[in-house]
Amino acid sequence: MKLTRLITRRFGKERAALYDAELEHLLKKGYSEKEIGTLLETQAFPIGIFDILSMLTRSTLSVKDLEKSLFFLFNRHTIIRETLSKLLKPKSRILDVGCGRGLVACSLALEGFEVHGVDVSADAIKIGKKLAEKLDCKPIFYLIKENKLPFPNEYFDAAVCVWTLHEVAKSKCQSY
Repeated sequence: MKLTRLITRRFGKERAALYDAELEHLLKKGYSEKEIGTLLETQAFPIGIFDILSMLTRSTLSVKDLEKSLFFLFNRHTIIRETLSKLLKPKSRILDVGCGRGLVACSLALEGFEVHGVDVSADAIKIGKKLAEKLDCKPIFYLIKENKLPFPNEYFDAAVCVWTLHEVAKSKCQSY
């Protein structure tokens, strides 16, 4: 509960709900809440410190610029929602390709868009559905196989693909 409040203050209700949904998913898979709590309490802070120092060293960014980058990294769903809200009509249909755990899809659905999220990970889809339930929004999630989308051509007004392409094995890509 303490972490949920901290995450809400720093990153918003969507991120906090995602934390809760992921925790619930892990507990259903048999992980111990106490062990997860201990892991987070003992490892998250020092790992975060080392990662941030490494980012500064490798990137040569200023502290201010790294803060801006981290803000985008953890709040991209908000920025994407705000941007698409300016560009699209209310209730537009959006496809979230590689939706993962549903953070972008849910954020867009909260804005009133009709969102369809597709992913190849059954666990990610389960977490996305739990996130939608926690946020009381209605994106539609699909588990896809063999990269076949269940939609007719020109069905969507827009498509987003966020933090997805790096997950595709080079051997799975077709060259044109």
